[in-house]
Amino acid sequence: MLRRKRTQFGELTKSLLMGGSLSEKKMALAAIATLDLHDALEEILEIVVDTSHALCAQATECLTLMCVRWGAQARLGKDVPTVRGRILSCVSDQLALFHQHGSQSLVDAWLSVVHWDDARLRSLIRDPRQSAYRAVMSRLRECDRPAVVQLLAGYVARATTPKNVIKILVERRDTAMAIEIAKLSDSHTWQARLKRLRQLPPLASLKAIEAEMSQVNVELEYRLWLMVAASSDDLRQVLRGALRLSKLGTRDARQTAAEMLRLCRRPELETFVPAIQAAEFETDDNEYSLGILTQHIATWLASPSQVLAKAAREFLQDFTVDNLLDQVRHWPTQMAKAMAKIVVLVEPNVTERLTRELQSPAPRRRLAALQATQLLDCADLVSQTLMPLLDDPRLEVRVRTIDLLGALGHEALEQLIPELLTDANTDIQDAANRAVRRMKRT
Repeated sequence: MLRRKRTQFGELTKSLLMGGSLSEKKMALAAIATLDLHDALEEILEIVVDTSHALCAQATECLTLMCVRWGAQARLGKDVPTVRGRILSCVSDQLALFHQHGSQSLVDAWLSVVHWDDARLRSLIRDPRQSAYRAVMSRLRECDRPAVVQLLAGYVARATTPKNVIKILVERRDTAMAIEIAKLSDSHTWQARLKRLRQLPPLASLKAIEAEMSQVNVELEYRLWLMVAASSDDLRQVLRGALRLSKLGTRDARQTAAEMLRLCRRPELETFVPAIQAAEFETDDNEYSLGILTQHIATWLASPSQVLAKAAREFLQDFTVDNLLDQVRHWPTQMAKAMAKIVVLVEPNVTERLTRELQSPAPRRRLAALQATQLLDCADLVSQTLMPLLDDPRLEVRVRTIDLLGALGHEALEQLIPELLTDANTDIQDAANRAVRRMKRT
């Protein structure tokens, strides 16, 4: 009933704020806050910017509630221009005098009522000459009021966002920012938002988001994980999330896990493999090292879920025998070995490809195939193809072949040992001696 008589109360509260006693002004502010009255905006603003006024705190709270309420409606697509427009105009006029009053509370109220498409907002954040520019940028960077966080989060989807705002958006570390970005998305804007995240630098607000996952609903959790995939430069975080979702046992969770692998910033082999190699030397949290996580993803290749299997194959598409053969001649042995650990999971049947390369007329390709055979630990599968290489014209090929067959304890090599030990080349003799020692150990 009281809300239906807003107009009458509006006029009364305005007159009380203009000429009433302190207690009457206090009651007027309480009524304005309760009934959402906006007739006395100018009077409220005068109190807000006067920090020495006894009712400054109450007036500030009253103004903030008003701005948050009408700003929220506008951001939900339910704007009432006749009301919010007037509020925005009055607050903006006072904000233009920031150099006189320096009210941070006024800045927060203004940031709570503005909409991304408001010309006043677009103008201010692009013009460092305006008196409130620094204060507005500072509050965007530091203020944790939900309405201000929401305003900043909404800029993710806007390609025209100025670089100064993008910088703040990217650098803010509070997880509330990431959660607000997820909340602002809907089925119509979601894919565009993910695409935008891939274009932006990684969001700092997503770095610690895993700790918040248990506090949000399932739909929001899935969105947050997809945001991690699209934005994060920490592949371990992405793979942890994908593996976590894959174990939940629901179709939606598996679909989200697969989508994470497609979205993520998959590095080139030259970057990916050294990271996997480095993980071998990590002593802490080895369960979540990049190498171990990648091996877990590789197990999806045999998953009964076609969605997971396909995602894993696409994610690991560069871990092939062909690529290993290309890189093994150029990379350090340990780096190539790290790659081979994943290749053997992606391509369990390598015999045909290696056999063809071992028989290549090109010496370099034969040597690369020998190196790959050793790294993939599959000499037993191609042992018959290795035997002719004992007579290869290239010394390095012969030496490596002896080493491989010696490690196997190959019977045919054992018969040739006496001849190899008397070979004219000392490298062949040394390789034969190594083979003898290995055979004795086995």
